Amino acid sequence: YIHLTYSQLGNGLTDIIQNLFTQPIKIINLLFTSPYGDMPESFGIKSQLHLYVMLSGGIMLFLRPQFWVMLIPIFAQKLFHDDIIKWGICLQYSIEFVPIICIGTFYVIHHLSCNQHLKISLGILFIISSTLLSYYSIKHRLPQWYNPTPLNFIDPNHYRQSFDVKEVHRLIGQIPEEMAIGASSNLTPHLAFRKVIYSFPKWEKVDLILLLKTQESYFPFSKKIYEAEITKLRNDTAKYTLKYESDAMLIFAKNNVAFEVTQ
Repeated sequence: YIHLTYSQLGNGLTDIIQNLFTQPIKIINLLFTSPYGDMPESFGIKSQLHLYVMLSGGIMLFLRPQFWVMLIPIFAQKLFHDDIIKWGICLQYSIEFVPIICIGTFYVIHHLSCNQHLKISLGILFIISSTLLSYYSIKHRLPQWYNPTPLNFIDPNHYRQSFDVKEVHRLIGQIPEEMAIGASSNLTPHLAFRKVIYSFPKWEKVDLILLLKTQESYFPFSKKIYEAEITKLRNDTAKYTLKYESDAMLIFAKNNVAFEVTQ
Protein backbone atom coordinates (compact mmCIF):
# COMPACT_ATOMS: atom_id res chain seq x y z
CA TYR A 1 0.00 0.00 0.00
CA ILE A 2 1.88 3.04 -1.30
CA HIS A 3 0.35 5.64 1.03
CA LEU A 4 1.37 4.03 4.34
CA THR A 5 4.95 5.28 4.56
CA TYR A 6 5.96 7.06 7.77
CA SER A 7 9.63 6.15 8.20
CA GLN A 8 10.40 9.49 9.89
CA LEU A 9 8.31 8.37 12.87
CA GLY A 10 9.91 4.95 13.19
CA ASN A 11 9.80 1.38 11.95
CA GLY A 12 6.48 -0.14 12.91
CA LEU A 13 3.79 0.83 15.40
CA THR A 14 5.77 -0.03 18.54
CA ASP A 15 8.73 2.06 17.39
CA ILE A 16 6.45 4.99 16.49
CA ILE A 17 4.73 4.97 19.91
CA GLN A 18 8.12 4.85 21.65
CA ASN A 19 9.45 7.76 19.57
CA LEU A 20 6.40 9.89 20.41
CA PHE A 21 7.56 9.84 24.05
CA THR A 22 11.35 9.75 23.61
CA GLN A 23 11.71 12.23 20.70
CA PRO A 24 8.80 14.68 21.05
CA ILE A 25 10.81 17.67 19.76
CA LYS A 26 11.66 15.83 16.54
CA ILE A 27 8.03 14.80 16.07
CA ILE A 28 6.77 18.35 16.61
CA ASN A 29 9.39 19.74 14.20
CA LEU A 30 8.08 17.41 11.49
CA LEU A 31 4.81 19.36 11.57
CA PHE A 32 6.64 22.44 10.29
CA THR A 33 9.93 21.47 8.66
CA SER A 34 11.21 19.14 5.96
CA PRO A 35 13.30 16.17 7.10
CA TYR A 36 15.06 16.15 3.71
CA GLY A 37 17.82 18.69 4.22
CA ASP A 38 19.36 17.97 0.82
CA MET A 39 16.12 18.51 -1.11
CA PRO A 40 15.47 22.27 -1.54
CA GLU A 41 12.25 21.63 -3.48
CA SER A 42 10.71 20.24 -0.29
CA PHE A 43 11.06 23.54 1.58
CA GLY A 44 8.03 25.74 2.21
CA ILE A 45 5.37 23.15 1.43
CA LYS A 46 4.29 22.67 5.05
CA SER A 47 4.37 26.42 5.70
CA GLN A 48 2.08 27.01 2.72
CA LEU A 49 -0.41 24.49 4.12
CA HIS A 50 -0.46 26.16 7.55
CA LEU A 51 -0.89 29.61 6.00
CA TYR A 52 -3.85 28.48 3.88
CA VAL A 53 -5.52 26.73 6.82
CA MET A 54 -5.22 29.83 8.99
CA LEU A 55 -6.40 32.35 6.38
CA SER A 56 -9.31 30.12 5.35
CA GLY A 57 -10.76 30.35 8.86
CA GLY A 58 -8.49 28.12 10.90
CA ILE A 59 -7.38 31.05 13.02
CA MET A 60 -10.91 31.30 14.42
CA LEU A 61 -10.74 27.72 15.68
CA PHE A 62 -8.35 28.75 18.46
CA LEU A 63 -11.47 30.06 20.18
CA ARG A 64 -12.92 26.53 20.13
CA PRO A 65 -9.93 24.16 20.50
CA GLN A 66 -12.14 21.08 20.11
CA PHE A 67 -12.05 21.69 16.35
CA TRP A 68 -8.24 21.57 16.43
CA VAL A 69 -8.51 18.20 18.18
CA MET A 70 -10.43 16.94 15.14
CA LEU A 71 -7.72 18.32 12.85
CA ILE A 72 -4.80 16.65 14.66
CA PRO A 73 -5.04 13.26 12.87
CA ILE A 74 -5.44 15.03 9.52
CA PHE A 75 -2.30 17.09 10.07
CA ALA A 76 -0.49 13.97 11.29
CA GLN A 77 -1.33 11.77 8.30
CA LYS A 78 -0.19 14.52 5.94
CA LEU A 79 2.83 16.13 7.57
CA PHE A 80 4.49 12.97 8.92
CA HIS A 81 4.29 11.22 5.56
CA ASP A 82 7.46 10.44 3.58
CA ASP A 83 5.98 11.75 0.31
CA ILE A 84 6.31 15.54 0.04
CA ILE A 85 3.28 15.67 -2.28
CA LYS A 86 1.10 14.71 0.70
CA TRP A 87 2.33 17.60 2.85
CA GLY A 88 0.81 20.62 1.14
CA ILE A 89 -2.15 21.80 -0.90
CA CYS A 90 -0.92 20.49 -4.25
CA LEU A 91 -3.45 17.72 -4.87
CA GLN A 92 -6.57 16.31 -3.22
CA TYR A 93 -4.88 15.43 0.06
CA SER A 94 -6.20 18.51 1.88
CA ILE A 95 -9.90 17.91 1.30
CA GLU A 96 -10.35 16.54 4.84
CA PHE A 97 -9.68 20.02 6.25
CA VAL A 98 -12.55 21.62 4.37
CA PRO A 99 -15.65 20.45 6.33
CA ILE A 100 -14.06 20.96 9.73
CA ILE A 101 -12.74 24.44 8.90
CA CYS A 102 -16.02 25.52 7.27
CA ILE A 103 -18.24 24.23 10.07
CA GLY A 104 -15.84 25.33 12.80
CA THR A 105 -15.29 28.86 11.49
CA PHE A 106 -18.97 29.71 11.19
CA TYR A 107 -19.82 27.94 14.44
CA VAL A 108 -17.26 30.10 16.25
CA ILE A 109 -18.47 33.28 14.54
CA HIS A 110 -22.09 32.44 15.40
CA HIS A 111 -21.25 32.07 19.10
CA LEU A 112 -19.13 35.20 19.42
CA SER A 113 -20.22 37.74 22.00
CA CYS A 114 -20.53 40.65 19.60
CA ASN A 115 -23.16 42.38 17.46
CA GLN A 116 -24.64 40.77 14.36
CA HIS A 117 -22.95 43.18 11.95
CA LEU A 118 -19.49 42.14 13.14
CA LYS A 119 -20.40 38.46 12.82
CA ILE A 120 -21.59 38.98 9.23
CA SER A 121 -18.45 40.98 8.43
CA LEU A 122 -16.21 38.19 9.76
CA GLY A 123 -18.10 35.60 7.74
CA ILE A 124 -17.76 37.65 4.57
CA LEU A 125 -14.07 38.27 5.31
CA PHE A 126 -13.27 34.53 5.45
CA ILE A 127 -15.38 33.81 2.36
CA ILE A 128 -13.41 36.45 0.43
CA SER A 129 -10.11 35.25 1.89
CA SER A 130 -10.80 31.61 0.97
CA THR A 131 -11.91 32.58 -2.53
CA LEU A 132 -8.78 34.65 -3.17
CA LEU A 133 -6.56 31.89 -1.79
CA SER A 134 -8.28 29.32 -4.01
CA TYR A 135 -7.80 31.51 -7.07
CA TYR A 136 -4.14 32.19 -6.23
CA SER A 137 -3.43 28.53 -5.49
CA ILE A 138 -4.53 27.49 -8.98
CA LYS A 139 -1.36 29.06 -10.39
CA HIS A 140 0.99 29.08 -7.39
CA ARG A 141 1.50 25.90 -5.42
CA LEU A 142 4.40 23.99 -3.99
CA PRO A 143 6.26 21.76 -4.80
CA GLN A 144 8.08 23.58 -7.59
CA TRP A 145 7.14 21.07 -10.30
CA TYR A 146 3.41 21.72 -9.88
CA ASN A 147 1.78 22.03 -13.31
CA PRO A 148 -1.22 24.43 -13.15
CA THR A 149 -2.71 23.66 -16.59
CA PRO A 150 -4.80 20.60 -15.57
CA LEU A 151 -6.41 22.59 -12.71
CA ASN A 152 -6.50 26.14 -14.03
CA PHE A 153 -10.01 26.21 -15.50
CA ILE A 154 -9.56 29.91 -16.36
CA ASP A 155 -6.68 29.15 -18.73
CA PRO A 156 -7.84 28.27 -22.30
CA ASN A 157 -5.09 25.63 -22.43
CA HIS A 158 -7.00 23.74 -19.74
CA TYR A 159 -9.56 22.80 -22.39
CA ARG A 160 -7.07 21.77 -25.07
CA GLN A 161 -5.43 18.38 -25.51
CA SER A 162 -2.26 17.47 -27.33
CA PHE A 163 -4.01 14.54 -29.01
CA ASP A 164 -7.10 13.90 -31.14
CA VAL A 165 -9.89 13.75 -28.56
CA LYS A 166 -12.54 12.64 -31.07
CA GLU A 167 -10.40 9.69 -32.11
CA VAL A 168 -9.93 8.61 -28.49
CA HIS A 169 -13.66 8.78 -27.76
CA ARG A 170 -14.41 6.82 -30.95
CA LEU A 171 -12.04 4.07 -29.85
CA ILE A 172 -13.37 3.99 -26.30
CA GLY A 173 -16.87 3.58 -27.73
CA GLN A 174 -15.79 0.30 -29.35
CA ILE A 175 -14.72 -1.37 -26.09
CA PRO A 176 -17.27 -4.00 -24.96
CA GLU A 177 -18.62 -3.46 -21.44
CA GLU A 178 -17.88 -7.04 -20.36
CA MET A 179 -14.15 -6.86 -21.13
CA ALA A 180 -11.59 -6.46 -18.37
CA ILE A 181 -9.60 -3.29 -19.06
CA GLY A 182 -6.22 -1.84 -18.15
CA ALA A 183 -5.70 1.81 -19.11
CA SER A 184 -3.78 5.04 -18.63
CA SER A 185 -4.92 6.94 -15.55
CA ASN A 186 -6.42 9.65 -17.78
CA LEU A 187 -8.59 7.08 -19.55
CA THR A 188 -9.92 5.05 -16.62
CA PRO A 189 -12.74 7.53 -15.70
CA HIS A 190 -14.08 7.17 -19.26
CA LEU A 191 -14.01 3.38 -19.04
CA ALA A 192 -15.54 2.94 -15.60
CA PHE A 193 -18.69 1.06 -14.48
CA ARG A 194 -17.40 -2.35 -15.50
CA LYS A 195 -16.51 -5.36 -13.34
CA VAL A 196 -12.75 -5.24 -13.95
CA ILE A 197 -10.65 -2.16 -14.67
CA TYR A 198 -7.04 -1.47 -13.67
CA SER A 199 -4.83 1.56 -13.91
CA PHE A 200 -1.76 0.83 -16.05
CA PRO A 201 0.77 -0.82 -15.42
CA LYS A 202 -1.41 -3.63 -14.01
CA TRP A 203 -2.28 -5.75 -17.01
CA GLU A 204 -1.86 -9.43 -16.08
CA LYS A 205 -5.62 -10.06 -15.68
CA VAL A 206 -7.07 -7.84 -18.41
CA ASP A 207 -8.39 -8.46 -21.91
CA LEU A 208 -7.52 -5.08 -23.39
CA ILE A 209 -4.98 -2.37 -22.56
CA LEU A 210 -5.64 1.20 -23.72
CA LEU A 211 -2.83 3.73 -23.43
CA LEU A 212 -2.46 7.37 -24.36
CA LYS A 213 0.87 8.08 -26.03
CA THR A 214 0.76 11.84 -25.40
CA GLN A 215 -0.66 13.26 -22.19
CA GLU A 216 -0.11 15.76 -19.40
CA SER A 217 -0.01 13.17 -16.61
CA TYR A 218 1.92 9.90 -16.59
CA PHE A 219 0.74 8.89 -13.11
CA PRO A 220 1.95 6.82 -11.35
CA PHE A 221 5.18 7.18 -13.37
CA SER A 222 7.48 9.74 -14.83
CA LYS A 223 7.34 10.04 -18.62
CA LYS A 224 10.54 8.02 -18.96
CA ILE A 225 9.27 5.10 -16.88
CA TYR A 226 5.85 5.20 -18.56
CA GLU A 227 7.45 4.85 -21.99
CA ALA A 228 9.68 2.04 -20.68
CA GLU A 229 6.60 0.16 -19.46
CA ILE A 230 5.02 0.52 -22.90
CA THR A 231 8.17 -0.89 -24.49
CA LYS A 232 8.02 -3.81 -22.09
CA LEU A 233 4.41 -4.44 -23.11
CA ARG A 234 5.28 -4.26 -26.82
CA ASN A 235 7.87 -6.98 -26.26
CA ASP A 236 5.45 -9.23 -24.35
CA THR A 237 4.22 -10.83 -27.59
CA ALA A 238 3.63 -14.18 -25.92
CA LYS A 239 0.63 -12.70 -24.09
CA TYR A 240 -0.48 -9.53 -25.90
CA THR A 241 -0.85 -8.28 -29.45
CA LEU A 242 -0.82 -4.65 -30.56
CA LYS A 243 -4.22 -4.15 -32.22
CA TYR A 244 -4.13 -0.42 -32.88
CA GLU A 245 -1.62 2.42 -32.86
CA SER A 246 -1.92 6.08 -33.79
CA ASP A 247 -0.28 9.33 -32.72
CA ALA A 248 -2.69 9.44 -29.79
CA MET A 249 -3.33 5.91 -28.62
CA LEU A 250 -2.27 2.27 -28.31
CA ILE A 251 -4.58 -0.71 -27.88
CA PHE A 252 -3.24 -4.12 -26.90
CA ALA A 253 -5.38 -7.29 -26.71
CA LYS A 254 -4.65 -10.55 -24.94
CA ASN A 255 -3.75 -13.16 -27.55
CA ASN A 256 -6.81 -15.32 -26.82
CA VAL A 257 -9.25 -12.37 -26.94
CA ALA A 258 -11.19 -11.68 -30.14
CA PHE A 259 -11.11 -7.94 -30.68
CA GLU A 260 -10.53 -5.74 -33.69
CA VAL A 261 -10.71 -1.97 -34.04
CA THR A 262 -13.20 -0.62 -36.56
CA GLN A 263 -11.62 2.16 -38.59
